Amino acid sequence: MAQGDEQINSIVTGEFRSDVIKSVRFPLTVLVIFIHILPDRICAVKFTDDGNVIEWAYLFISEMVSHNLGHIAVPTFFGISGFLFFYNGIDYFNIRSFNDKWKRRIRSLLIPYLIWNILRCIAVFAKNYVASVLGMPNDYGMEILNSVGLYDILWAGPFNGPLWYMRDLIVMSLLTPLFYLCYKYCRALFVVLLSTVYLLTFESGIPGLSTTAFFFFGIGGLLGYCKYDFLSLCERHRTVVLMAAMVLLVCATLLNANIAHKYIVRLLRITWVPSVFLLMRLLPDKVLDVFSKMAVPSFFIYVCHKIYILDWTNGLALKLFGDDIYGLCISYIVKPVLVITFCLVIYWLLKRIMPKTLSFLCGGR
Repeated sequence: MAQGDEQINSIVTGEFRSDVIKSVRFPLTVLVIFIHILPDRICAVKFTDDGNVIEWAYLFISEMVSHNLGHIAVPTFFGISGFLFFYNGIDYFNIRSFNDKWKRRIRSLLIPYLIWNILRCIAVFAKNYVASVLGMPNDYGMEILNSVGLYDILWAGPFNGPLWYMRDLIVMSLLTPLFYLCYKYCRALFVVLLSTVYLLTFESGIPGLSTTAFFFFGIGGLLGYCKYDFLSLCERHRTVVLMAAMVLLVCATLLNANIAHKYIVRLLRITWVPSVFLLMRLLPDKVLDVFSKMAVPSFFIYVCHKIYILDWTNGLALKLFGDDIYGLCISYIVKPVLVITFCLVIYWLLKRIMPKTLSFLCGGR
């Protein structure tokens, strides 16, 4: 084990550039938007009997991006968070080191998590109050608020749906001492057990304890703890990694609504997380610089896009382009652009008018 540790620690993360980690946040946030512009229901991808190629192509591409490729966004975020937590400042078991990191995450995670759930509640109450004055019925958001309790709104849901990632990340951060002990004393057993549970799709059903969070945060944390540059390893096998990722993406899409889909998509995530960074390395520095500047706005887009912005964009696109196959194709491309644009306009207005408040809302980012 000592020799293995020396070999692992000799491969440092010098090439794991912080600017790449920062730059990857925006394209991953775009993928999250693509997930949410389609209904949650996964559709089977089959060739149509009438030979409508455009309809089949739309179904295949939209399902591939929104219900399969989109699955890599949050796991990548978990992996980055675990890596950064253990790469800096956790070299031995010292509760003060954990306390320092937990305190920083109160500001960067817990406070924004609570605020943006509450803000969605306020937005729903305000919108439906105006609707009631105008004699209009309550919307679905108000029906949810009237039927659930505070626990469901702030935790089990949560009410601002995309924030489930932040909820699980809060729990993972609190469990980091346990992760550390596993890394130090039973690393191989930890990886085997974690991988087995994840790949067999076991879930506890307890909010905050998803196996996706455990697996990707745990593996990312292990790589950070060992100071291991996994990208160098992936770079040496780049062709194999990227080909496996593409094959699994196509297979997962074709197996939509099949019992095997939930297993394939988990393999897909494992291959696509390193593939994301491999593909980012192929981008020109100017593109990476633009993505890097979008890192903080990306967080704002992530936490606020489901607060009516997405719903209103869906309604606007339906009126502009209709619901036939050609309108659906155009809407699928235009809607993410509109959502991101609306969010950025709000972000830049807040940054100009109340920059300190915006920074607080974004967890000090």
